[in-house]
Amino acid sequence: MAYQDSLLWAGDYTTTSLGYELDLRNNKETLYEVTDPKAHLVYSILKRAAPAIGSWYLNQGLAYIDLKNKKVIPFKDYGSFAQLQTSQVNHIYKNNAGIWLATNNGVFLMNEQEVPIRHFTTASGDLPFDYIQHMHEDRDQYGVFWLATRGGGVIRWRPLPNAKQLSESRQFTTAEGLSNNFTYAVYEDDYGKLWIPSDKGLMWMDKYTYQLGILLVKDGLPHNEFNTTAHYQAKDGTLYFGGMGGTDRFSPQGIYR
Repeated sequence: MAYQDSLLWAGDYTTTSLGYELDLRNNKETLYEVTDPKAHLVYSILKRAAPAIGSWYLNQGLAYIDLKNKKVIPFKDYGSFAQLQTSQVNHIYKNNAGIWLATNNGVFLMNEQEVPIRHFTTASGDLPFDYIQHMHEDRDQYGVFWLATRGGGVIRWRPLPNAKQLSESRQFTTAEGLSNNFTYAVYEDDYGKLWIPSDKGLMWMDKYTYQLGILLVKDGLPHNEFNTTAHYQAKDGTLYFGGMGGTDRFSPQGIYR
């Protein structure tokens, strides 16, 4: 989902449309048609700097939204990274290094011109697991990311800028104390804790000591199983996690009082 001025864009979970645009001033809704039956689910949306253009990241490859003409334009500049065209892009993150794409085939990096320039995978020796659901850049540890994965637990990852150097990583799974290896997101609070929704409860991890804790239904959660892409952190630090029993609104600050 993305928001700008009074316009809201959201992907849906159908095969008839990619999603919709909602004008909050008049509640007018515009549907965006599916351009490829193989790529009909929107997992993430990035607002671009270019006027009147947005980017939708799909279950297969990438696409742009032409906001002026109200249509979807397939992305074509994959270059030598053809695997990205058939990858499921689960999450995108932009920083000074470029645009990071967390996919089911590792992590891709695009430059400011939105051209893919790097591909980090287990095959390249840069990752211990390829199916990446979400990535969070550490606030204090420069160049460090925390990766949530579909079956590989959580990864502390530091990609190196030199393509000739392998990335540094440390993987945390149930063997290290996680409640489940299916994790959906990683968010950081103001107290050095990482919050991780999973298929078995909400976990927290101290990012320095790697101490772990697990919250389950018996601890007050409405459900133990969370859901893909259904997560958000507000500016005040409040966390929202969607799951099988609805949406959890969670404030980490309350834990430390």
